[in-house]
Amino acid sequence: MHSSGVLLNLQALPVMTKQGRVLPTDPRFTRRYFLFYFSAHWCPPCRAFTPKLAAFYERNKATHNFEVLFITLDKDQASFDEYFKSMPDWLAMEFDSEITRNRLAKEMGVEVIPTLIVLDRKGMVVTRAGKYMVEKDPTGANFPWMDATEPPSKFTAVLAAVVVIVILGCFLQYIGLFSV
Repeated sequence: MHSSGVLLNLQALPVMTKQGRVLPTDPRFTRRYFLFYFSAHWCPPCRAFTPKLAAFYERNKATHNFEVLFITLDKDQASFDEYFKSMPDWLAMEFDSEITRNRLAKEMGVEVIPTLIVLDRKGMVVTRAGKYMVEKDPTGANFPWMDATEPPSKFTAVLAAVVVIVILGCFLQYIGLFSV
């Protein structure tokens, strides 16, 4: 685990529920874990994963003492509103805080969506493989998935194989055992 420093000041972030702005005294800020969910309405993989995360949330929120913070990467307020409406009673970073949302995504190392990062209340990253783990462990039997990692994607494996073949071909050509 390593510190992201994000939760140390979570109460200062512009956070809301469907009912409106959340005050820093809201008891949800005392949860043991926070699941930062980076997602967007326009993203088909996100829309496929959101119901899985919602089911995980409803099944496990009480026993595992966590809260989901939805951080949208949508381009407009209407898309954010429609997507957020379809979710359980999660926290969300307000749409009009785009600079903060983008900075947070960058600081958390978000490269693709959907991304689900599990943090403890001190701001330590427990795992960046939250999406993978929700799918692998939907009952939450091993939550909070300390130091869980996601296996490489099929694309990454294929790319690695291509690189090895190219390097091997170059080497064989260099020593004269292969010519083009």
